[in-house]
Amino acid sequence: MSRASKGREASPVVHSVRMRRWLQSPERRKLLGETGVLFLIALAPRLIGIGLFLTADEKSWMGRGVNFLQAVQEFHFNETLQTTHPGIPTLWLVGISVRIIARLKNIPFTAESLQLFIQGTQVTFALLNSVLVAALFLALRRLTRPWVARAAALVIALDPFLIGYSKVVHVDALLAGFTALSLILFLAAMQGREEHPHTVPSAALVWSGIFGALAILSKIPGLILLPMATLSLFADRQAWGREEGRVRLRLLGQWLVIIVATTLVLWPGLLWVPDPVGNVKIVQRDLSAAFSTPHHMADAYSIKPWHYPSTLLARTTIPSLIGLAALLLLLPVSMPKLATLSGTSRRTLWILLAFVVLFTAAMTFGAKKGDRYLLPVFPVVNLLGVIGLAALVSRVRPQWTEARAAKTVFLLAVLPLAGELLFLGPYALAYYNRLFPPSFSQELGWGEGLDQVARYLNQLDDGGKIAVASWYPEELKALVHRPVFHLSARDQLRVGYVVLYRNMFGRSPDHPANDFIDEYYRRRTPVFTATVNGLPYAWVYHQPAYTGILGELTQESVVVAELPVSAGTLRGVETLVATYSGRADMGTFVLRLRQTVEGPDVRANRLPIRGEDDNQWVRFSLEPLLVQEPGTFITLLTTEGTSPGEAPTLRAAPQEKSAPHFGVGNRTVSPRDLLTTHRSRGLLGLRPVME
Repeated sequence: MSRASKGREASPVVHSVRMRRWLQSPERRKLLGETGVLFLIALAPRLIGIGLFLTADEKSWMGRGVNFLQAVQEFHFNETLQTTHPGIPTLWLVGISVRIIARLKNIPFTAESLQLFIQGTQVTFALLNSVLVAALFLALRRLTRPWVARAAALVIALDPFLIGYSKVVHVDALLAGFTALSLILFLAAMQGREEHPHTVPSAALVWSGIFGALAILSKIPGLILLPMATLSLFADRQAWGREEGRVRLRLLGQWLVIIVATTLVLWPGLLWVPDPVGNVKIVQRDLSAAFSTPHHMADAYSIKPWHYPSTLLARTTIPSLIGLAALLLLLPVSMPKLATLSGTSRRTLWILLAFVVLFTAAMTFGAKKGDRYLLPVFPVVNLLGVIGLAALVSRVRPQWTEARAAKTVFLLAVLPLAGELLFLGPYALAYYNRLFPPSFSQELGWGEGLDQVARYLNQLDDGGKIAVASWYPEELKALVHRPVFHLSARDQLRVGYVVLYRNMFGRSPDHPANDFIDEYYRRRTPVFTATVNGLPYAWVYHQPAYTGILGELTQESVVVAELPVSAGTLRGVETLVATYSGRADMGTFVLRLRQTVEGPDVRANRLPIRGEDDNQWVRFSLEPLLVQEPGTFITLLTTEGTSPGEAPTLRAAPQEKSAPHFGVGNRTVSPRDLLTTHRSRGLLGLRPVME
């Protein structure tokens, strides 16, 4: 056996011995323990309420993940471009998660089975985002003092805004974690090189490139890492020396090669795309739309320069906001001390601040705006906030030891977050800074609170036959046991409940959401309101669902009903006619209006029965009648020229137990008796036309 063969055989043993020695080191064991504890601390709040509700985009990403994985397996590489984001890490994660859940539960992924996949996929994202927090802690130890890394990692782990999106099946939380890791590791690599000029911290640089590729593959804004890496390399006078400049260019090139290699490993279809020109055009189109077209197509393009600064104020936790403000105030006068205190170089602090400013500015120029689009700056803001709090404590109590100052920073930064999370419960996604509470002018809500609406609807005793019209139909449908339609279908006869949602507010004046707000929110009283984080998030309104019919109204039949009217001029009566899918199309309706049951007719009219009026409101126009004060009229509805099997009927809402009385019977029975002995529970398809 050759010496080389012996070396190869011994290498696993050598690696095992090295690993054992590494683990036996007390410092290494302590570091592993700290990392594990941080992972659990990050995971715990991310699992609270997991699967409780579905946000607006998650169903789309689940479908894309399934399609992506199938396209990869079938070598249909053109179909791996599911979206311009491009969201490749999310697509891999979702596709594999859905495939595993489908096999474990032995059920295919469909729109009808969506509810069975919510919890499992959300748990997958909560786990990965918790791993990223632990990884951030390890990366921060390379960049800052250990106690600063611990405090910053804890604040990131407990940041409600980050927690809320960390358990959503989407790209934004992953983008935030990957971007922060790539940036911090790159800065750590450069800082390490400054401290030891003749060494290259290759491990940090390699991992920075890998996470940089994951960030760019998650969402196009991840490209911010390219100018940030260039800035961190060359924002230094030493970099402009000929030899040093070549070295740094070589480092940048190595980093870019790692990004490209990682990209091709995760998205190999890029090398064999059948229609690359077509895909490029799709990407150009989508990027152009994202840059120039707001979420609501009718809105005009606007930079709205204060949107994201407002987002920072509203979504950053109070401790981090105070720390960031302190850092900005002390930075010009205490830069050397800040660098010593945090363990970072002055250049690193400036670059971290530059990242927050540049990313915020870049997102501002896009027409499509949303609070979650700014998520990548929040880990960095939390890090800077911790450093700022440390500077503030050091400024106020300069005589304190570093250990005492560190404990104070922990208390100031972490305890308020724990209290906030206890108050938020499962709705971390709805977090807002108490100093800057939101108003109805802001679009808030992405599905939070629909679980409360679902519980209310599921406990109703109508057998689940009454349908719902909702602003978020598919998200609510996954949680309730009844038909759910979009709000535009609210006039369908079987819709008995209408659900408005908070993010309908704050839109442009010409947005169709305002019509629903005017019709329900401003004029009606909800039967149920879902509250999230102290704010109303969803309103449920009840309306008659005309799912019942009276039976055929032949020439021998009569319908007697109470008709409540308000003060004003009565100009007609509308009836909800059913003609059995147009079968009943002969004869005439006769409607009489009386002030008392046995009194004379005060108004009357006739209408031909037409099959095309099936399930439509038909108006009996009447000579105007002045009504001095609210009261009740009596209507008698009969037919002429009809026969059994071809007679029409009226619709009714049988679940309306407190509705006005009505009676149906033979004409030989007096109207008074019909109202007393033959009366039915429910709301008849009969309504006045007032002016």
